[in-house]
Amino acid sequence: MLYKWLREYIKKYSFIKDTKFTGATLHIYYDHDGKEKIKRLPYRTTKTQLIRAIDSIKDEIGFEEDKLQRIKSGQYDTKNDSPPIFIII
Repeated sequence: MLYKWLREYIKKYSFIKDTKFTGATLHIYYDHDGKEKIKRLPYRTTKTQLIRAIDSIKDEIGFEEDKLQRIKSGQYDTKNDSPPIFIII
């Protein structure tokens, strides 16, 4: 089931613009080639169906390839200057 916390969590993906829950259907809005597209999921969708829907959106918009290009161009800082600090009490 697509509980409210799960619908809010889906909005945190960078490629998802908005989600709306109308009736018993979740509408996931995303952009592809400058056009807004919608993916619809029923309220009683399973975890596997949700994962497949998000993966299909990623494949359709080319998210992984675009992310690799942005890393290579230097938009992301991939090195970690400060190691994590562990405090033992």
